[in-house]
Amino acid sequence: MFDSPRLVTLHARRAPFVAVLVAAATGGSAVLIRAFMVDEARELLQITRLSAVLVAAAAAAATENCCVAITATTSLTRSRSSWLGAAMTAVLAITAWVGPVIVASEVAGDSGGLPLSGLLIELCALLVVGWLLTESVARHRGPSGAGAVAGAVLTLAVVMTLMTPHTMNWLWRGPDPNWWRIHVRWVAIAGAAAGCLGVSLRDWAAPHTFNRRVQLQRRRRGHD
Repeated sequence: MFDSPRLVTLHARRAPFVAVLVAAATGGSAVLIRAFMVDEARELLQITRLSAVLVAAAAAAATENCCVAITATTSLTRSRSSWLGAAMTAVLAITAWVGPVIVASEVAGDSGGLPLSGLLIELCALLVVGWLLTESVARHRGPSGAGAVAGAVLTLAVVMTLMTPHTMNWLWRGPDPNWWRIHVRWVAIAGAAAGCLGVSLRDWAAPHTFNRRVQLQRRRRGHD
């Protein structure tokens, strides 16, 4: 069996937690400052979305294979290692982002508040797209700095979608009776990106996890 505490500790040390916290603090501060200038929480919608993009860009490095030195000799596959780093980073990213958004909604004094569920869907989709970009960059130019490049590409892609009325209306339109269609689109984007990421992270040449574990156990017995 692999050394779970050691692997989790290594991921915790090398995951982009500091970058995510800085991005969340920066975006959250902007949202809070804006909250004191508006009369309704829904006027915070676009700046809240931009803060989500900032957090997702910072979290893009979560799937960098930071445990390659020890996962090569354990039963933890590269795919599981990457998903572990992504899951740990996602928990922090969502928590650090939601807090300031809720506070800003209260400061704005709107009982209806921001459409938090829809914004969470967008954040999760942006996170997965960022991880997919990191994996794509790592495959082409190596894992070093892949997260930073992917974060920059994600931010640029969002800016490009805001430059044309069609894509802006397709992805970034404000709450209205048909806003659920935007939710569906973001869910579809998240699902497609997660599927592509899962396929990309799969090491098709590696043996099955069970067989790999058996081989490791036999190897240890041979050394004993």
